[in-house]
Amino acid sequence: MFSVFSRRSVVSSSARTFVRGLEEFWDVPARTDSYPAVGRAWLASELRTKSASDLQSLWALLLKEKNLLFTQREHVHMLGRRWVNPSRWDKVKLSMNRIQQVLSERRIERANSKVAGLAEVEVTQQAKQNEIHQ
Repeated sequence: MFSVFSRRSVVSSSARTFVRGLEEFWDVPARTDSYPAVGRAWLASELRTKSASDLQSLWALLLKEKNLLFTQREHVHMLGRRWVNPSRWDKVKLSMNRIQQVLSERRIERANSKVAGLAEVEVTQQAKQNEIHQ
């Protein structure tokens, strides 16, 4: 009688606002006795073929996965249980370390190319000076 809005419309409109929130940090398996199939860690050779923006996107995805796994690990620890699937954590950390390795390699290559470029400029300048003095 006094209800202007039905409960259904209020709930559904507010539910649309928050599509995914903290639930992104919980991995709910389809069955309680099974865990999602876990892939493998990224190889450094695969990461070397990726662009900087791809590596940045992959880093963000891995960071999100790492936070999800950390949340699960802490929750299980609070319940006094043993974490059942620690291999996912290892694979995420390994992939993140390999991304850092690839980025370090690129940084070193860039620095070496700058040094080589400066050395080439110096050789060219010395050759010009030798031509002038002859």
